[in-house]
Amino acid sequence: MTTKEIADKSGLSEYEVLALSEMTSWKAVDLETFRQFTFACGVDFLDSTCMKYVRDYLRKRPVRFKYLKTTQEWDDYYVPLIKKWRQSYAVKRGISEGN
Repeated sequence: MTTKEIADKSGLSEYEVLALSEMTSWKAVDLETFRQFTFACGVDFLDSTCMKYVRDYLRKRPVRFKYLKTTQEWDDYYVPLIKKWRQSYAVKRGISEGN
């Protein structure tokens, strides 16, 4: 989904959506904002079927993001977000960037 689509569906501003999208920790995000963002993205942490889909997708190795690579935003928007996500994931697991 684009930033605009998430903003429109969530009621958040595009700026808020961009800021949330780049966060690697949600500790400072209030519950209502969290719920608006995740609902707009189609993620419901209380729905086990939804979370199974998310968990299975993220467990695939390697995650290739095929559907995102076809978008015009791939290089300028998604690649930097994916790099940030991978770096955050590596830090949480104690993996150095070179590995």
